[in-house]
Amino acid sequence: MDKYDRMLLSALLENGRASYADLARKVNLSAPAVAERVAKLEASGVITGYQAKVDMSKVGLPIQCVIELRLNQHGNQKAYDDLIKIPQLTECHRVTGDPCVIMQARWARCRSSKS
Repeated sequence: MDKYDRMLLSALLENGRASYADLARKVNLSAPAVAERVAKLEASGVITGYQAKVDMSKVGLPIQCVIELRLNQHGNQKAYDDLIKIPQLTECHRVTGDPCVIMQARWARCRSSKS
């Protein structure tokens, strides 16, 4: 990887939908050169994919939290398998240290129960 590859990665992290022409202007290369470099970065596994960023509040999930989980038995596969089944979890990371797992969750507002 050279400075152009790093500049391309930076630009793609900023906007994964940028056209080759836009990227070329940012890194001062031709669009075909950018296309070739991006293809090589994809083929070598440096770029593993592209994703959309979603405003979760606009799809009805405005509340976000970060959860630390401490397990009695580290590496308890059944606990990890059970976590996968929780639809509100948007991220789940096994970590070292006091918490075993750090998760992010999203959900809708709770409705009050007025009579």
